[in-house]
Amino acid sequence: PSRTFTRYIHTYMLANLSHTSASFDLVGSAVECLSNDTLLGNVLTPAGCARRCKSTPGCEFFVSGFGDKAGRCYQEYTANETCIEGWEVDLYDFYKLNDSPADTPVDGGSTLLPSPELDTHVSYDQWTYASTDASFHRIKAGYECDDGANTKLRDVDTPQECADSCANYGNCTFFLYGFNTKRKQCWVEWTHSADCPEGWEKDDFDFYMLLPAVPRAPPSSPSPPAPPP
Repeated sequence: PSRTFTRYIHTYMLANLSHTSASFDLVGSAVECLSNDTLLGNVLTPAGCARRCKSTPGCEFFVSGFGDKAGRCYQEYTANETCIEGWEVDLYDFYKLNDSPADTPVDGGSTLLPSPELDTHVSYDQWTYASTDASFHRIKAGYECDDGANTKLRDVDTPQECADSCANYGNCTFFLYGFNTKRKQCWVEWTHSADCPEGWEKDDFDFYMLLPAVPRAPPSSPSPPAPPP
């Protein structure tokens, strides 16, 4: 029998960088540079990876994974965007940071706070993403449900954007997000169960399920004034 090995990865960013944005350009799709690299963390989007790069001294180039490598973020140590070391086809996109890299290390004594956008719970075959937008869970990688007609949504850059499109589409509970030959494609799956009783079909898609929205906790009541001395 197959076994699933689950681990929980909580990604953090500096409190003073929690609202930092980073400007970046896509240089190469589905490739990584054969230069040395360093894992910057597991983050949900290329934008999150760009912020990690921006807060890392000397980081100018980075790769962000998709498909089976979604969420992986690496700094690339190549000298320029032409990648003189050579390219390797892989489940990564190669980016150039437009901002100046940080001058101080990420762990330079500042307070670390959890970042909701970057929190990712990872398992060997399944991913659950929790973000400030729609929450979703990857049920099966490299397959679509053979449930007949699907509904094509707009092409998007990340699973998160596909989840948001699904959440804004009437009665959408399950969706597909493509990689490799189907990259950026986003579809509604009309099956009624995460188990896909209609049967699975191997394809360049990952099969996801939207998670119920978690309501925000109501604000706490103010404390009564202290009695006079």
